[in-house]
Amino acid sequence: MIELPLAYIKEMASQIIFISVFLGGFSATILGTLILSQNSNKILKKLIVSTSLSAMSFIVTVFTMVQLVMLSIPGYPIETSYEDIMLPRIIGIVAFFIGLLSLIFVVSISGWLQSRKLGIVTTTIGIIGLILVLISTVSIKG
Repeated sequence: MIELPLAYIKEMASQIIFISVFLGGFSATILGTLILSQNSNKILKKLIVSTSLSAMSFIVTVFTMVQLVMLSIPGYPIETSYEDIMLPRIIGIVAFFIGLLSLIFVVSISGWLQSRKLGIVTTTIGIIGLILVLISTVSIKG
């Protein structure tokens, strides 16, 4: 495994924090709207569970990435080794992708609340989005 410089890890963690705060807020807003909905069918329950998972995953990501930023700041009072940052880094990245996937799932099945036709459209949009996210993630070299 390549050992990344702390400055790089700090900058990546900062960027992931910004993205996670935005998407976590978006997920929490959707969750609040869904909970207040008067409808109680199976699809709505799946949407509520998925948005809860998404919001919580982004919250976990923010806290683990803040820990990475703190550990990688020059002048941190305790010496930081590469092993010290591995656990928060892994937890943060896994939580970020769980949040992202569950948010894509929410977008994908949201149309099914209205109609079959709209459900097919939103599912197609979600699948295309997932493919593009996977392609862009895999295409990062290094």
